[in-house]
Amino acid sequence: MIKQISHLGLAVKNLEETMDFYRSILGLEPADPIIGGNEGDLRVSLVKVGDATLELIQPLNENSVMAKFLEKRGEGIHHVCFEVDDIDADLERMKSKGLESIGTPKPGAEGMSVFLHPKGTKGVLMELVQKSE
Repeated sequence: MIKQISHLGLAVKNLEETMDFYRSILGLEPADPIIGGNEGDLRVSLVKVGDATLELIQPLNENSVMAKFLEKRGEGIHHVCFEVDDIDADLERMKSKGLESIGTPKPGAEGMSVFLHPKGTKGVLMELVQKSE
């Protein structure tokens, strides 16, 4: 069962410049960057905005999925992440309704996560996350 929106993932070309924008213009404080992604090919900073979170994502490898996304679509919203109670059960329920996952649940910045293919979600790349305790 979906509990809430966990975060919005934003594709960025330069994480430091983007963090500086959020800090100096918007008055928000991005967290220190971490290395993430399946291959360690992303630099990520989380920005809390009230109860919401923005995930700023910069590719480190020009052949990565995120780099290809930036090349094709430019900077901006990449995905919506929903927090769930039980990622395995929720993913199976969604698959039984015809949705397709991109891979299997893997450890991510907030806990176990998996993406849903946008062809079954009305064109929106969606991520499910079961947050770590």
